[in-house]
Amino acid sequence: MNRAYSVLSDKQKRAVYDETGIIGDDVEISSDDVDLVAWGRMMFKKVTKQDIDQFIQEYRDSGEERSAVKEAYINHNGDMRKILDTVLGVTYEDEERLRSMINEMIEAGELKATRKFLAEPEKRKSRRIRAAKREAESKEGEGALVELIQNRQKQKLASLDAFCDSLAQKYAKKPRRAKK
Repeated sequence: MNRAYSVLSDKQKRAVYDETGIIGDDVEISSDDVDLVAWGRMMFKKVTKQDIDQFIQEYRDSGEERSAVKEAYINHNGDMRKILDTVLGVTYEDEERLRSMINEMIEAGELKATRKFLAEPEKRKSRRIRAAKREAESKEGEGALVELIQNRQKQKLASLDAFCDSLAQKYAKKPRRAKK
């Protein structure tokens, strides 16, 4: 409890926790130490979702992605599931694009065709796609769950306010009537 209070009561530690989810058990940062968050911001810019999306857009179809696909193909013997998991920034929607890229490399003699890649059962592919869609739906569901929890908290606060108002009205001193 003390640890949580110390992190949540200090604005800098809380900012680090909010951004990283790390409490900092390994390293104690006291107020005498260098402000590591400010130092980090000075050295590196804050990475946003837009930065990540832009990087992935530039990375897609680049020579760097091509070499990453080639390396993943070699390391995983053509197992498409593992290739999709390994290559940066790809989803199940990119599978056909990666397959054609790998086929081009096989035809050019850069890669050796493997049985796992050439003879992948359609059932396995469809199972992989279904699993990816389920995962995407569950992530969307998490957002809905957060919204539901927040709405429920608002309802509870509103009912608490109404309850407090009714108590105040019931037990507040009533003004005395003037005597005649």
